[in-house]
Amino acid sequence: MNTLDRIGLQFARQLVKTPEGRAHLLAHVAQGESSGERAVFEQLATLTHEPELQRLIRRHAADEERHVELLTRRIDELGVGHPQLPESLNLFAALERRL
Repeated sequence: MNTLDRIGLQFARQLVKTPEGRAHLLAHVAQGESSGERAVFEQLATLTHEPELQRLIRRHAADEERHVELLTRRIDELGVGHPQLPESLNLFAALERRL
C-alpha cells in the first residue's frame, strides 16, 4: 500500500466515525446509483432490441433504483438529514464532462 492509499484509508476511517460522515458517504454512493449508473442503463436500452438483453437491462436498472432506496433509508435512519452534495462532487458528471 502506497502513501496515497494510506492517506485515503485514514480519511475514510475518519469520515465514517460520525453519523454526518456516514450520511455524506452514503449520499455520494446514492448519487452515483441514481444519476450515472441509471443513465448507463437508459443508454444501453436504446442500443438493443434483443429481448433477453432488454430484460437484463431492466433488471439491473431496477436494482439501481432499489439501491438508492436502501441508501436513502439508511441516511434517514442516521437522523442527521440528507447532505446536499455540490455538483462538483458528482463523479459521473465529472466523467461525462471529461469524455
